[in-house]
Amino acid sequence: MITRPCTTITAPWVLCIDDDSDFSFGLKQRLAEYGVDVLRAFDGMEGYRYAFSSQAQLILLDYEMPNGNGEYVLRRLKENPVTQDIPWLS
Repeated sequence: MITRPCTTITAPWVLCIDDDSDFSFGLKQRLAEYGVDVLRAFDGMEGYRYAFSSQAQLILLDYEMPNGNGEYVLRRLKENPVTQDIPWLS
């Protein structure tokens, strides 16, 4: 679910790829207090697609998820020149 169109993102933002919706919602609420937006993806392939929509300042990546585990998604992001330099946490 994209909370705002990628073409209008002006604030710093983080891509959170995690199938735990409670965790990603809490993260979104907490970082909003600091002016950081969180784009939430709930499975690996959805997160992979979002990584190319607009460059995030950081990607938070869960390793245990459906439809593309974190290790696979990370490897694919690091292989692509468009996304290889985005910092990530897992």
